[in-house]
Amino acid sequence: MKSAQSGELKLNEYSTRKKAEEAYDRAVERRKKQMMLLANHWRRRVSSAELEWEAYQKACKERTNAAVEHIIVKEAIRRCNLQL
Repeated sequence: MKSAQSGELKLNEYSTRKKAEEAYDRAVERRKKQMMLLANHWRRRVSSAELEWEAYQKACKERTNAAVEHIIVKEAIRRCNLQL
């Protein structure tokens, strides 16, 4: 009788341990998925920030070029007025 109970206890322990291991494995998989989602989220945010930075840099360069052109035209008009 004692060995039957002992065998049943071992079976229950094995079953409980197996269920615990499966639950742990599922939790690890869920964590991996969440980490991947978080990494993708940050990757998209960084990419978005990089694109915004590139657009800002482009706008700054265009503004600088426009300012230079404005100065050149202004100087040309000033020279023409002095010659008249």
